[in-house]
Amino acid sequence: MPELLNVRDLKVKFRVRDMLSSLLNPGQPSFIEAVSGVSFDINPGETFGLVGESGSGKTTLGRSLIGLVPPSAGHIRFRGEALSGLSEKAYKAHRKEMTMMFQDPVGCLSPRLKIRSILLQPFYIHGIPVADKQAKVDELLSMVGLPSQFGDRYPHQLSGGQARRVGLARALALSPKLIIADEPTAGLDVSIQGDILNLLGEVQERAGVSVLAITHNLAVIRHVSDRMAIMYLGRFVEIGDTEGIFAAPAHPYTQALLAANPVPDPDIEHPRVPLTGDVPSLMNRPSGCEFHSRCPNCEDICRTEFPEARTVWPGRSVMCHFPLIKGESR
Repeated sequence: MPELLNVRDLKVKFRVRDMLSSLLNPGQPSFIEAVSGVSFDINPGETFGLVGESGSGKTTLGRSLIGLVPPSAGHIRFRGEALSGLSEKAYKAHRKEMTMMFQDPVGCLSPRLKIRSILLQPFYIHGIPVADKQAKVDELLSMVGLPSQFGDRYPHQLSGGQARRVGLARALALSPKLIIADEPTAGLDVSIQGDILNLLGEVQERAGVSVLAITHNLAVIRHVSDRMAIMYLGRFVEIGDTEGIFAAPAHPYTQALLAANPVPDPDIEHPRVPLTGDVPSLMNRPSGCEFHSRCPNCEDICRTEFPEARTVWPGRSVMCHFPLIKGESR
């Protein structure tokens, strides 16, 4: 089965100095590379998880896929069609099939519009006629477990969980093939998080939609994703099937993230993997392996030579000189 989304060597840069400052300070970088050469695929009906610390480039990657942030290099193909380099008008057509749930559930909803109008906006934007607007709004609200009277409310009258449901309903309005869910459970109580995740799973199973789940919450990723990638300083340091990574991480950074994940049973001994130092600045990336300044397994080669991605198991790739599992390393 062909991939729904195919991304190769994607890079996203942001200018941090204007032209005059760059001329006056030629030794200082003019750009930072927030996403640095990532490659991955998403299959039809699959949930792909993206994990990393704040500032690792997860949201920037998601926004670049949907055309809100222009890539500086690399290739994006959606349903076999190249998206890289398209004009805003041409990209707009693809947003009917690739939508996004934004990180701030209330802030991404217009405070001046009622929920009814918010849910109908995708149809207006793409010029799709709706014969019975009331019936369509009721259908979308029903899909996410909200009664029809919510259509007459404003965003400030919703709780965080209700706003998330409205965001999901809006994302589903045009029957997309891919939903990019940026921190879908952030800021919600644990019980509400479970409701949102279960709802997302039900909708995915019913509609056959693929999901790119972006989060720093490892418990969420383990619950919803089929495959996952670990992101550090804009790069994928490990990528593979979710259960395999949780059972046996191959990169020291992945191991540290999993070890820091809280375990609800106080009687279970849970060893920690200490990471020294702070996350390096994108303005001054470390030489060699960019994780070497924090890695407990650092060797001399890690400080000088950049590690290429290697396959350590079928479907598992890691960017490390000394992966924790050897498998079929090459």
